[in-house]
Amino acid sequence: MSTDLAISAIAALALAAHLSSRRGAQGSASTGPHEAELERLLDFVSRYDGVGGFDSVEFFGLLQREGFEVVGAGGSRIVVGLGPHLVAKIDYDTDGSANRAEADLWHGFREVLDGHVVPVVGTRLDDRVLLMERATPLLETARDKRELKRARRELPMKLEEAEWDFNWGRHGGTVKLLDYVS
Repeated sequence: MSTDLAISAIAALALAAHLSSRRGAQGSASTGPHEAELERLLDFVSRYDGVGGFDSVEFFGLLQREGFEVVGAGGSRIVVGLGPHLVAKIDYDTDGSANRAEADLWHGFREVLDGHVVPVVGTRLDDRVLLMERATPLLETARDKRELKRARRELPMKLEEAEWDFNWGRHGGTVKLLDYVS
């Protein structure tokens, strides 16, 4: 068996083991001192169907009016800050598939990706909310550009989202991919 095939088989087994156990642990991630804010966010999000119900501008505004710290938005997710160390990615117009894919990628390939991507903490509300450690956006400095180039080169697997500069941030003093599934 070739080395690539053996690595693929090991990765597939790790992913299968994770998928069989992930549903039970879905809501077990603790957010420490920001648990109350997370519960308020989950209550707010649970009031909306999440399947084509809102566009990003409308949902962005609803979150802001409720007093949540909206820190980013993408094609189907809005990111809400939950204190200095955690964010929630809310899948506002699909069935949670982007969050599920990101969590599955992290858990299935954690040993390979650790140190290169921002870790997923867990998911809630049937994957409509993904909890992730918080990263800060990169700046347009020469240092950030050098470190981004190095981080891309050292990423151990090809991920389409790595091509976009805005999908990278600084986490624990290191440049890491913070959005690795669209």
